Amino acid sequence: MFQQPRPPQAGFTLIELMIVIAILAILLAIAVPSYQAYNIRARVSEGYNVAAPAKAAIAELCHTAPNADITAETPFAYTTGPDTLVDTITIGGDCTTPQISVVTKNTGATVNPTFQLTGTAISSGISWVCNLTAGLPQHLPTNCRT
Repeated sequence: MFQQPRPPQAGFTLIELMIVIAILAILLAIAVPSYQAYNIRARVSEGYNVAAPAKAAIAELCHTAPNADITAETPFAYTTGPDTLVDTITIGGDCTTPQISVVTKNTGATVNPTFQLTGTAISSGISWVCNLTAGLPQHLPTNCRT
């Protein structure tokens, strides 16, 4: 007798589903570490931003009194708390090469990044350069990479 043609089967085969899962696994293996580094970098950025008033205070002090003792006379104080991401900010040096050291905490990194802002006196003020002293370079914020 005459057989009716079968309708085509709909759906995915097992191999097609396995390929999709493999592709997703590869994408996740790439994306998760990138996201974690981005998250740490965002937390370390708070330290860079908290150091901005210290940079302004040093620039103003050195503009008005070029021979001043930066450590003793800079009107900048930072108090840490349990929810902050900055442990300490230390000011040192003199008006020709001022220094600001920032120690972070609770960033999620294996070694919490620590960086130092080193200034150089120029005719229009102070030019700042950021250097990593502890942690991984990819954890520094973009505006702190030299």
